[in-house]
Amino acid sequence: MKETFEKDGSGFTVFMGLDAAPSYLVTYGFFATYGLPEIIVFGDKFMLDTLLRLYNEMIDALENLISFRDDQHWPMKCDGHHVVGRFVEASNVTADRFGDAQFCHQLAGISKPIPAYQLFWPDENGRFPWERGCSEVCRSLQPLLSNRLYEVPTRRHSLRSRLEAIIETFRVRGPRR
Repeated sequence: MKETFEKDGSGFTVFMGLDAAPSYLVTYGFFATYGLPEIIVFGDKFMLDTLLRLYNEMIDALENLISFRDDQHWPMKCDGHHVVGRFVEASNVTADRFGDAQFCHQLAGISKPIPAYQLFWPDENGRFPWERGCSEVCRSLQPLLSNRLYEVPTRRHSLRSRLEAIIETFRVRGPRR
């Protein structure tokens, strides 16, 4: 990670969730190099292809971006619905999720707090985790870091909840080719 930051100025890290914990992709160096918020997007461990696609499409979208806003619709889509972004509450920009970004921040000698921004994908009905009627799987895979001191809820470990997560992942990611 340090070599990538020193060579390219930024990059990303993917963390694969264990058991019921969500996986996520998080950037580093965006703030230190470009003055942009670090970006995080969550999903299931089977959604790696989707997370990488969203990252690549987000990089393209940043070329035309004027500013970041809460509830901003991005051009990237999941299952025909736009991805939406929200700022991360400062108390949730912690070393366990943004450690690489914090390391780059220190390397660059920056003392200001790191801003962060979370991208969300909707459930099969186009609802986001903060909306009434959003599926439990969609909510459990995407913690609302825009809320103060958010704690990731534990998901049920039942076969039914695991199958629901696989179905949701297949819907968002699509079939493998």
